[in-house]
Amino acid sequence: MIEALSMVAAMVLQAGAPEGKEKEGLPLEPTRRIEFETDEATWLSLDVSPDGRSLLLEIAGDLYALPIEGGEARGVLTGPPFESQPRFSPDGKWIAFLSDRTGAENVWIAKPDGSDAKKLSDDKDAEFASPTWSADGRYVVFYSAASNLVSYDTNAVPDVFVKDTQTGTTVGLSQGGNGDSGWPAISADGMETIVIGIVKMIGTSEAQTDWNLIMATAVLAMLPPVAVVIFMQHWFVKGLIETEK
Repeated sequence: MIEALSMVAAMVLQAGAPEGKEKEGLPLEPTRRIEFETDEATWLSLDVSPDGRSLLLEIAGDLYALPIEGGEARGVLTGPPFESQPRFSPDGKWIAFLSDRTGAENVWIAKPDGSDAKKLSDDKDAEFASPTWSADGRYVVFYSAASNLVSYDTNAVPDVFVKDTQTGTTVGLSQGGNGDSGWPAISADGMETIVIGIVKMIGTSEAQTDWNLIMATAVLAMLPPVAVVIFMQHWFVKGLIETEK
């Protein structure tokens, strides 16, 4: 259970940039400091470390580390920027997350303690979601409505992208269709993503499309996040019961 979780929120106001010059980073400056403690949270995104010893969770736009058995949370990334959807790399040496620390939401990676942060995408207007690591920890797949990440993205809908963290190369995976793409997941061998697997199963006509297989694949893609929620619910309930004792 979370025994004590200290969070710092900042009351902010618009900071005026010099006329004719765009301000770097968040156009916000903290004016007041608010501190409070809580032992519960809702509507949060989280991930379990590869060694199973800790959680990385997002609450109110900040990232915290918490022992898997419960206890006191430690701030990893806190402050005015809104950081969300953290994901551990398979070796536990990096985390992927979303952040608007430069003035717009983008995909970032950093060490588990929040240091050495690096931006993987560069867009000023679009939303991003669901960063996920490949099994070898080299690639980060995510989806976004950004249209400037690859030159051939002309369908004007959210698409799935893969970022090579070693070379910096970005590849678009779903730009051939006209429908929205999202919730990407990379296969264990790193050869395909769920979204591409579904696209390949969709034929050019209704007669060629096995919609039962497509629906089954979509359901399987949802099982990992559902399993995490069920697993964590057990630990939180257990902590609450022990505390009441």
